[in-house]
Amino acid sequence: MDSVLNFSKALVANGQPTLLLPLVSTGNVPQLTIDLMLHSLASEFQFIRALDGVFLHPFLGPLDHSLDQDKPILYKSKLDSGSKFSTALELFYNEEKNFYIIQQRTPIIQGYMNNFIKETILPLIMEFKIENVIVLDSFGVLDELNLEGRNFNSNKSNGFCSLGSCNINSINELTRNFNTSLNVNTNNGNNHSNNEVDWFKFTGDSVQQEISPKQDIFKFAYHLINSNLTTGSTLNEIKYLTCFVHEGDNSMDAKMFTEWILRLLNWSTEESPIHLKTPISWKGVYGFNSIPDSFDEGIYI
Repeated sequence: MDSVLNFSKALVANGQPTLLLPLVSTGNVPQLTIDLMLHSLASEFQFIRALDGVFLHPFLGPLDHSLDQDKPILYKSKLDSGSKFSTALELFYNEEKNFYIIQQRTPIIQGYMNNFIKETILPLIMEFKIENVIVLDSFGVLDELNLEGRNFNSNKSNGFCSLGSCNINSINELTRNFNTSLNVNTNNGNNHSNNEVDWFKFTGDSVQQEISPKQDIFKFAYHLINSNLTTGSTLNEIKYLTCFVHEGDNSMDAKMFTEWILRLLNWSTEESPIHLKTPISWKGVYGFNSIPDSFDEGIYI
């Protein structure tokens, strides 16, 4: 637990400008988690603007709001401007905490991850002088990760979650990490990737202890770090928060993940938790439903 507490202190040190964003992954848990964070703290966050979603699959939907609200408080500036729609990629800001959140509702079009990083994410980092990027992810049994020997004990303080950090302050160290991780052999010209890479240092109680080149976080970090080195941005660290889930109604997974993240950010405690509010878009699809415990004519109930 001490490692988690030390990590959380680094996560919010001195109100450094921070950007949190989700990957589109198993069960869409990162997106659900962003929903819970924004709508539960709607009075603290404000909509900044829609981001260019040219590299994402198209999306257009109504403005979302929590079930206890008559109108979308989170989108007040949009309502004032007469807009009634949300898009695939939107930016929100908490001024008191100097904390930015991106909600990404659709996947990146295959082959355009590098373009997305260079033309969408990096300009934000430069514009708002972001020092920390926090990436949310989730994975399931079908993802090809080496979890042999990991303790899947749900009674652990972090449940099935993992917590890693990649410090990119040292260009020389980063270069060595790239060469090691990609296993570049200059003698015979053969390049290939190892099964795991060690850019991220994980806490000891994390389920995941390394990232795989097959994961989107590998591609995301690779492109972001390389772009960061060429532009000389203010970015210091990439934090990686992920959880193990099963496919299905993942609202409870998102609730657990959100509560864990809020504690890591020191925005809530177990003794004084934030009441999580689900948005109206979840109605009829997701919800904090109890786990089915009976089986009737082929249907779990």
